[in-house]
Amino acid sequence: MEDGFVQIDTVAEYQRRSKLASKYGYPFVVMTALSVIGLIVLMNVDSIDPVMRGNLFFAAVFGVFLSMIVFFLIQSKYNRCPNCEQTPITSRGAELDPAACPKCGARLRPY
Repeated sequence: MEDGFVQIDTVAEYQRRSKLASKYGYPFVVMTALSVIGLIVLMNVDSIDPVMRGNLFFAAVFGVFLSMIVFFLIQSKYNRCPNCEQTPITSRGAELDPAACPKCGARLRPY
């Protein structure tokens, strides 16, 4: 410890955070998939009342968007560089398992 700074193992800490993001985000990926399957089934069943079909369609679409938003919020909370606390976003978009932080260059994945 020098000048009040603690040196951390960025690879181990990022991998720990990434596992937490997967653990907490996985149920929302499943909810998205189930909502999409529900939409597909809903569009192929003709015996449902049109009003009920509209309500179910709205609920399924809402489920898809809500679960995707929560998943991305979880990813942005946990998938951060332990060195600079920034989300690793490149010009191509956010990477879920980058080799290095695009902001500070810290190594985030074992070689």
